[in-house]
Amino acid sequence: GLIFTGTRDHDIRALDVDTGKELWHAEVDAAVEGIPAVYEINGRQYIVYCAAARATTHTHAVPGHPAANTPVPGAYVAFALPTISEAAWRSPNRDWVAGQRSSSTAASC
Repeated sequence: GLIFTGTRDHDIRALDVDTGKELWHAEVDAAVEGIPAVYEINGRQYIVYCAAARATTHTHAVPGHPAANTPVPGAYVAFALPTISEAAWRSPNRDWVAGQRSSSTAASC
């Protein structure tokens, strides 16, 4: 099985549930927040993330650390999972998440 995770370091990762080994990762334009959604269209599964957070948890001004006030590039980012036939011929060292990536600008996720 697979575990998907997205973090404030702008990376989305897929991990092997049995070994914890990173199988794949992708960098997005902003920190990831929230829980990803999974959906299916015409038999193809997709996973979508909200990439619209700051990379820091310091969102409010505190003494010695002003709050950031620059805009965050926000987007929903979707990745296509491989079909069974695609996954069967790929070696463990190849990118197994299909090269389809789409995003749409979002004011906030």
